[in-house]
Amino acid sequence: MAMIRSFLPLAALLASPLAAQETPAAPLVSYDDAVGCAFIAMGFVMRDDLSPEKKKAAGALGTRYMEYAKSLSGKSTEEVVDDMSAAAKPILAEAKQDARPAKRFDARYADCESKAKLF
Repeated sequence: MAMIRSFLPLAALLASPLAAQETPAAPLVSYDDAVGCAFIAMGFVMRDDLSPEKKKAAGALGTRYMEYAKSLSGKSTEEVVDDMSAAAKPILAEAKQDARPAKRFDARYADCESKAKLF
């Protein structure tokens, strides 16, 4: 009986409203990463050197990232597109600094493909 009494404070704590409140988990892919990946994927759609199948897959990936970004932020499509435009500047600047910008862009796209598995 004494053992049961020693667990009562713990049981009361677990049953309290504070224990019932969960803190939201951090998103697996951040909003900034999502809009950056949406921009990169949409850039792949416009490339002339890719097959139609690859362009279609890139378009689907870009759309998926846009929808994910909207769900994270509650922003409209137009606001997400504006943020994609803002994300483009550092992405393009980073690619231009690379000796092989297209390879860098391809690597970023591959990274976005793997991150998409997280959500």
